[in-house]
Amino acid sequence: MNQRVLRSAEELVERANRDGQSGRVASSGELDRLARDLGQLLPDWYLDLLARVPLIGLELGVQQAGPEPAEVSWLEWLGPSSISSESLELYPGIALSRHGYLCVAGCAHGSGDQYFLTTTLGDDPPLIQVDHEAKFEADLPLAGGLVEIAPALSAFFASAKTCLP
Repeated sequence: MNQRVLRSAEELVERANRDGQSGRVASSGELDRLARDLGQLLPDWYLDLLARVPLIGLELGVQQAGPEPAEVSWLEWLGPSSISSESLELYPGIALSRHGYLCVAGCAHGSGDQYFLTTTLGDDPPLIQVDHEAKFEADLPLAGGLVEIAPALSAFFASAKTCLP
């Protein structure tokens, strides 16, 4: 596993714990089912991360960069059953999984805008938010609707907010 990702995830969990949040790790049974369900889409390093760092269930805030302070959006880090369901049973995950996108978090407020990693981009890929109303095309994952939240997962973990203001 990428040590930068591991270290930033562990530091994030420490911040979340100080702010009164606690997550959980995935059980070996959950990870086995997830690996069977998703096959090649699921990288070993991500399985290892879910097994080692209690991220599942954490509510995390992101503030997109811009000229004026943007509103904070809150997401919830998904566990194995939700990852499987979002990737294989629901849109946009069904369409995106064919292009190497893995759903890892969902909007904590129910907008339907999910968060994905591109598993073909190594072990510290960007975190992408996908607009649930984006249009799908056969050869493209989406025709618009992708927003890069962080250029690398480790960068997201390092900057994520862990408590409501």
